[in-house]
Amino acid sequence: MPDEIFDRFAQLAQNTVGKIQVKSSALNPALWLCLVAMPICFCAAYYFRDDPFLKYLLIIAGIVPLLNAVGLSIYFAIYKTEKLQSEEYQLKHQLLQIAQASGERIIINPRTIHAIANPVSPRLIESEAEENQ
Repeated sequence: MPDEIFDRFAQLAQNTVGKIQVKSSALNPALWLCLVAMPICFCAAYYFRDDPFLKYLLIIAGIVPLLNAVGLSIYFAIYKTEKLQSEEYQLKHQLLQIAQASGERIIINPRTIHAIANPVSPRLIESEAEENQ
């Protein structure tokens, strides 16, 4: 019975992880650690519920990644808020800062700004739409 539960849980986790699309930020590694370590530790703690030492050790090991993620969230929210933005946003922001810092009057083509804001080519979107039909 417990083996069937673990197999079903593993299959559900694989399906869920395959569907996740996340833009990178400084918290991603900590959140992935939570996603992987917590269910494993808590399921193992339930499986070894007859051994109190091992059970509590696994519960503590499952809580540590959560505390780590919460601590990092608070730290980045207070001291480094820009690291909570996606990598794409950081690159666009840096590009605009470089353009501002140059000091010269630069004539920027509106299509360039649109391309920076929306990096996916319209041709790619059209071709994907045609393939899906």
